[in-house]
Amino acid sequence: MEEQAKRRFAALLTVLFGIAYFFLFPRPLHKVLDFDPVWASALEAPSGQALPSAGRGGHLHSFALGTSYGYFDTEGGLRYLAEKTFGVSLSDQGFAAYDRAPASITWRDTSGVPRFVTKDPGYPFMAGGRRFLVAGNQATISEIGDSGELIWKRDFPSIVTAFDANSRLAIFGTLDGHVIGIDARGKELFSFAPGGSRIEGIFGCCVSPDARTLAVVAGLDRQRLVVLELRDASYRVTYHRYLDSDFRRPVAMAFSKTGREMLFEAPKGLGIYDVAGRVEHLVFVDEPSGLGAELAERNGLLILESGSKQALVLASPLGQRLYAFDFSAAESHLILEGDSVFLGLRRDDGSALLRLDFGEE
Repeated sequence: MEEQAKRRFAALLTVLFGIAYFFLFPRPLHKVLDFDPVWASALEAPSGQALPSAGRGGHLHSFALGTSYGYFDTEGGLRYLAEKTFGVSLSDQGFAAYDRAPASITWRDTSGVPRFVTKDPGYPFMAGGRRFLVAGNQATISEIGDSGELIWKRDFPSIVTAFDANSRLAIFGTLDGHVIGIDARGKELFSFAPGGSRIEGIFGCCVSPDARTLAVVAGLDRQRLVVLELRDASYRVTYHRYLDSDFRRPVAMAFSKTGREMLFEAPKGLGIYDVAGRVEHLVFVDEPSGLGAELAERNGLLILESGSKQALVLASPLGQRLYAFDFSAAESHLILEGDSVFLGLRRDDGSALLRLDFGEE
């Protein structure tokens, strides 16, 4: 059995480095991209324990593939690996696993060591380096501090259907069509109802890194994109239009790390809103997996295409597809740090993490 496992491991690494090899021969429209494989790490049976011997240095990143989740470093060390039994909320600073009806939540660090326990029933979620707890009624939200203390708790007027946060501002969209902004101490900064649709409701929202721009996908029949900017100490609508979409589920949307673009799901791909120019562009992709990673210095976006055709797509902020690499996987996960691409792949023959460093010729 051990010998068979070793053969499967070797075969998986061969496949992964084969994938990396094909990255060396892209078919770009403009500049030639050069991808160099650095390491590949197979995800073996989850342990639920820290793996200090595997640590090799560099920044830690969280990942989730299938039922496996954990942390790895940029030099290829697998720091923690566990199996999800029901749900888990992950950040690069720690995680909280939970069951179907949690009566309490254990918040852990990146090694799986418990930091503290909160006794209120609810479901954890993390964003912007902050910890939140949503009650079973989906309308009561709490923020939890670094030592487990309650920072604030609020009953919203309706079910919370959308959420985003950074270190200064958390925004919540509700089923009755309101967007409410809460600061880091729990003070309400604004409440806004976009309106303009026959059926109200907020299906997506996001806040820029500097908290000066907000974006919302609101309503049904018809659905609208609404962008607000901070002007004279209050948020005002600076852009809006009716969309071709009719999503009746949460809509993925997020600002880029620089805040120059806002990315959002669209029926035919990924929408790109240029904050400075207040114009939109569309990248045609089949079911984008997540919202991509920004190549700020190279003025581009990396997007995982995960529909009938799976690919890693490089696109310009104007919506042009510059490069695409096809691959096969049941599930994929993308992280970008500098000039390094970390690609997680779940396949029938196993799961693995792969690092590729890229440049231009």
